[in-house]
Amino acid sequence: MTTKKDKQHDAPIHSRVPLINSLLKFTERNLSWLPWIAIIFFVIADINISPILFDGNFELLFADEKIIGCFIALILSLIIFTLHLILCVKRATRLKAIFTLGASMSVSVLFFIIVEIVFPPVFHYTEFQHAIQAQIHRRLKSVQQLFCGVKTEWTANSLGWIDKERNINSNAKRIVFIGDSFLEIRSKKNIAARVEGMLHAQNYPLDIVNLSKTDTRPQPDYQHKFNEFSFDYKPEHTFIQAMT
Repeated sequence: MTTKKDKQHDAPIHSRVPLINSLLKFTERNLSWLPWIAIIFFVIADINISPILFDGNFELLFADEKIIGCFIALILSLIIFTLHLILCVKRATRLKAIFTLGASMSVSVLFFIIVEIVFPPVFHYTEFQHAIQAQIHRRLKSVQQLFCGVKTEWTANSLGWIDKERNINSNAKRIVFIGDSFLEIRSKKNIAARVEGMLHAQNYPLDIVNLSKTDTRPQPDYQHKFNEFSFDYKPEHTFIQAMT
């Protein structure tokens, strides 16, 4: 014989938890407009959080009250969607829940497609991205620069740096120079090449790798060069130019 206690134990968890049961009843009473609120919350959160995640600035996620508010909006939208999906499974509310969720999602997708077609996004490259593009385009090409009446001409290596070709797999001890135009060229022989020549002349077998680029700055350019290129050379030391 099945007792009342057994029936309560066999019931779905959402019917045994008062808070979830109350939220489901609220969602059921407002099926016609709650999905739209969830979509709006989700879009607002995505617009504000995605660029930060894309740029890798994770330390900013909890440093701004606006971003924290977007996280709350994202959580609320996920809660609403979860409650709506539960109602899509319940027999009594299945048809209405599926219809309202499907209609809101379909209209939203169609709206964003139309917006993308009519108002295509305009992408603006940052100064750092322009510098990286220029470096890629000048690989193994002659680079000329006029500074204070002195014309210099160098040939960029296969990675686009104003430096001799380096074997990353070599066992040579290295020091990496990271900076802007002051370390890149500025004379017929840049600082990295001069320091390397002086060390070799005194029988110090150290290679000075020049990872400097005109029109770059400490953030994010130097950080990018340090993380993406410097470690490949396994340097003994890294010299970073910083000017104030």
